[in-house]
Amino acid sequence: MLNKKLFLILTLIFSTNSFADDKSFFIKDQPIKVTPKFIKIREPFTALAIAHLEIENKLDKELKIKKLYSDQARHVGMYERYKSDIGADQIKRAKSVYIKPNQTTEFGNTQYQIIFTGLKRKYAVGDEVKLNIEIEDIGSFITYMPVHASYK
Repeated sequence: MLNKKLFLILTLIFSTNSFADDKSFFIKDQPIKVTPKFIKIREPFTALAIAHLEIENKLDKELKIKKLYSDQARHVGMYERYKSDIGADQIKRAKSVYIKPNQTTEFGNTQYQIIFTGLKRKYAVGDEVKLNIEIEDIGSFITYMPVHASYK
């Protein structure tokens, strides 16, 4: 009987400690809100896709996106759209992307794009692609985006 009580007490103590490691459960108001829309495969049978999502900054300070990565692609990068000298649409790698305080930044067919290159397999409509987003001074967030094919 004593062993059962001791076992129960130890189980409660250890389960409480492992449960407390998940800090996101205890934070009611997350500092950001990531809203995945979809990921668009650009051409058939290629390993290129553009993520469409929104990141809402709920803080009163600017947040910097530190790193993007996915275990389902060789490379995930942030790119900025701009017009060239002759007026053609161009993209270049974005060195730093900041999310303004109390605003929502949209990624996709806007100023900023998140491009996956080297997808590790073929994805069908309805599959999900995982994206990890690291934000400076806040931490890491994971989102899953449904695949939306856009074949040309």
